[in-house]
Amino acid sequence: PKRRESKHRFYDNEDLKFILRIAYLYNNGHKISQIASLSQNQIMAMALELKPNEDNFEIFINHLTEAAIDLDQVRFDRILHTLVLHAGFEKSVTKVLFPLLKRIGLLWLTGNVIPAQEHFASALIIKKMLVAIDGLEKPTNNVGRKVLLFTPVGELHEIPLLFMHYMLKKNGVPQIYLGKNVSLEMLDLVCKQQSVNQLYFHVITNLTRCDIKEYLCRLSRLFPDKEIVFSGSQVCQCEGAPANVRRLMCNEEMLQFTRLQQFA
Repeated sequence: PKRRESKHRFYDNEDLKFILRIAYLYNNGHKISQIASLSQNQIMAMALELKPNEDNFEIFINHLTEAAIDLDQVRFDRILHTLVLHAGFEKSVTKVLFPLLKRIGLLWLTGNVIPAQEHFASALIIKKMLVAIDGLEKPTNNVGRKVLLFTPVGELHEIPLLFMHYMLKKNGVPQIYLGKNVSLEMLDLVCKQQSVNQLYFHVITNLTRCDIKEYLCRLSRLFPDKEIVFSGSQVCQCEGAPANVRRLMCNEEMLQFTRLQQFA
């Protein structure tokens, strides 16, 4: 490792990318002794040669991570375009983009990437998702169901919400998209003006003003006649939620929610 004047070790972006390539090769069957005998250029070439298959999208996660670390927009867009052509939009999101954002978030928490790199990747993914949503022409169906999409105040991550917006629109489910950082007062105003019977939100970060259980209780009291549905990293902490609250525990349950028949 490199050392600062204080003698503390540090690793730069090139070190981080090198470690990611080693981990990728190791997880795809190459022995550590074999990898250790290779030069950095050989390791990079081998990592680039490996091709994704139906069960392994790690190569896309690695390449997008490297592009985000380098703030290389041209490369990031090219990889993302190839990914969508290879896997389709839905699988690209669930198999690659969600794990990618989780990885970058962990790298940010551990001080290995700066916030700008996380924002860079998120902005390009959001741009791709907005284009995909706008390209859908499927009409909504009269199913007696209308979903209000939002994130609570303090939750600024919008990508999972945009994916839910995409899937609902694709499946013809009527919805209203409010976006991120929405107050209870705004929700109340919209629900009084629109015939909405389901509220959906996704939580990644901890809410800044209250814990998730308290927030769900407030929603339940404010909207006792509506089904409140949520997903995200806080789901497992919400045992004993109010009767009109439903938790989506995994990606498959999220996808199931977007289908027309999913309304009691």
